[in-house]
Amino acid sequence: MANWSPEHPVVYKLRLVETESGKLVDAREISWGRKEFHTQDKRFYLNGQPVELRGGVVMWHRFLRNPEAAAVAFDPKWFRTNVVLRLKTTVQTCCVQPGPAPESLLDLCDHEG
Repeated sequence: MANWSPEHPVVYKLRLVETESGKLVDAREISWGRKEFHTQDKRFYLNGQPVELRGGVVMWHRFLRNPEAAAVAFDPKWFRTNVVLRLKTTVQTCCVQPGPAPESLLDLCDHEG
């Protein structure tokens, strides 16, 4: 199993299945990248190697306040081209309305590194 990194964004699909008495109760699938992240001596480390962090932040709830955002916010192609690939970004989510960014857009970030 390969580790995830920005240069090699290896993402796996994990499926969790809950059963009761042999019958399916619930099932969830998530994207997952194998990585270990920590700080040491005022440096960041990813998978045991020093890493320089870069990126921009999209405040999802604030982004959606922009009247022009409604036309593009949930379009994965637009989001990938104009946010993820340009910024190598993080998407900050929070509990205020309209709620967190869709999982599909967060997965795009993981897949692109």
